[in-house]
Amino acid sequence: MPQPGPYVRRPRRGRPPFRTIRPSLLDLRFTGDPWVVGRTDDGASLCLDNYQLATLSAVCFDLPSLNRTLCHLRRPPGRC
Repeated sequence: MPQPGPYVRRPRRGRPPFRTIRPSLLDLRFTGDPWVVGRTDDGASLCLDNYQLATLSAVCFDLPSLNRTLCHLRRPPGRC
């Protein structure tokens, strides 16, 4: 009767069939318009077109500043 060897062969892990990456809203190849939108419960949502990506704690006075910052991060102003 053959005795088992000291090492156990594990199944080989291959690459996943697709590349796993997280898309960034700052990537200009990522299409759609991201905006920070106010909600009725004194909060805000980060949205991409009609899809809500995240919720934020913010007041209505923060929304223009947040949208301006998001716009400047995606498309920095040109230098003179």
